[in-house]
Formats: sequence, structure tokens, C-alpha cells
Amino acid sequence: MIVTAARKLKRVLADEQNLVLDTLRRREPVQAIDAILPSLDEHVTRYADAIVDELAASAAAGATELGANDTPTLRRTLAKAGALDAARSVVRTDLVAPLRDRLERSVIEGGGDNDDITRRVRSVYREWKTQHIDDQLDDVFRFAFGGGIAVTVEPG
Repeated sequence: MIVTAARKLKRVLADEQNLVLDTLRRREPVQAIDAILPSLDEHVTRYADAIVDELAASAAAGATELGANDTPTLRRTLAKAGALDAARSVVRTDLVAPLRDRLERSVIEGGGDNDDITRRVRSVYREWKTQHIDDQLDDVFRFAFGGGIAVTVEPG
């Protein structure tokens, strides 16, 4: 599950990098991150949606620990009850927000020189592909698994 999710996120990251680099090649000097990336919410959605099936499977695995049967109905119930909310929050705070911070710093330090920004951006994306995604996914999946348990536990 985690290996598949890592592959998917790295594909999203590579596609995003290509779009950013294309923007840097075609534009006037880039002065702000908004010129190369979507809003934070859209950015998080892009990453979380790429691995939603794996997150749902992890939440279902958590629910089955408490005796639930992994069925499409269970997965819909888990999704409606917010079992993946904490995992999505970790995607936001531990993957996407730090990536955006680093990219923003690259834009600022590049001072409008798109060639310099391009070098910096490539370095950031390389670091995210080789380190950060793998480092953070375990936590993302722990939260999805825990969300499945939390939603399944009977009150009282």
C-alpha cells in the first residue's frame, strides 16, 4: 500500500515539477509562488486525491481490526465519517506545506532570475522525491489506519 502510494505521489510530484519548470521557461520573471503553484488547498487535494484509494484501504484495515468486514459499504461509511481527515491533514502539514515553503524560498532567493529559480526548484523536487515522500508516508498511513479504528469504535 505504502509503496504504491509513494509511486503515485512521486508521479504527481514529477508532473507538477514539469509544469513549474515549463512556467519558469515561458514567463516573465517569477516573483511569487502563486505564479507557479495552485492554492494550498488545491495543492493538498491534488496529493491526497492521488492516494485516496490506498488511504481508504488503510482506514478499512483499521476498522477490520475491530471486527468490521472490509466492504465497499464500509469504505463509504469511513469516508463519510471523516476517517481520512487526519491523514489528509498530515499530507497538508508534513508534505505539501513544507514543499511550498521550500519552493517559496527558492522563488524569493532567486530574485526574479528564472534560471536561478529553476536550479533551486529542481533541487527541492529532487529532495522531495528521494527523501520526504518516503519519510512522511508512514505517518500518513498510520493516521488513516487510526481514523478507521476511531470511526469504528462504538461510543461508551
